[in-house]
Amino acid sequence: MNALYYVLLIAGGYLLGSLSPSIVLSRKAWGIDIRDHGSYNAGTTNMLRVMGWRYGVLTFVFDLIKGVLPALIGLWTGLPYGAYAAGAAAVLGHGYPVFARFKGGKCVTTATGMLLVIQPAFVGIAMAIGIALCFITRIVSVSVLSTYLVATVLAFLLPGIPKPFAFLVLGVTILLFIRHKEN
Repeated sequence: MNALYYVLLIAGGYLLGSLSPSIVLSRKAWGIDIRDHGSYNAGTTNMLRVMGWRYGVLTFVFDLIKGVLPALIGLWTGLPYGAYAAGAAAVLGHGYPVFARFKGGKCVTTATGMLLVIQPAFVGIAMAIGIALCFITRIVSVSVLSTYLVATVLAFLLPGIPKPFAFLVLGVTILLFIRHKEN
């Protein structure tokens, strides 16, 4: 029975992750596909650049929820790695959405939402590092990738961080580097 629950969590997480608020908002508000403008990406930073802070904030909130909600549902099932499975599927859905011809965002906000549910204190530390790096570098992609590299090292070194979580952070970091290869 647990296998069925995992399948449902993964399928549900992926489908929720595949919903793209930036594509919907850009089409409804301006009649454009955000992936044809700016950095050609369906994410928060491109929405901020192309459509302004209101649409950027809306995209950020919805993308964060796409990571938080499946991970919470996974936690509520009581399955040992339910939050990991559902959250990771949502992250993959965001990057490779079935509803948008598998051309999605960079996965940063959705991944952060997922990790926030699983280890909130750890993510708080990583976000503080990320914000500082963003102010220093003024380049979002550099600060994000640097933050996730540092977070990966910390996940393996800090006492009290479960090894499965450390490997999840490592997997997310690898995915983020793949999604940012054009940068």
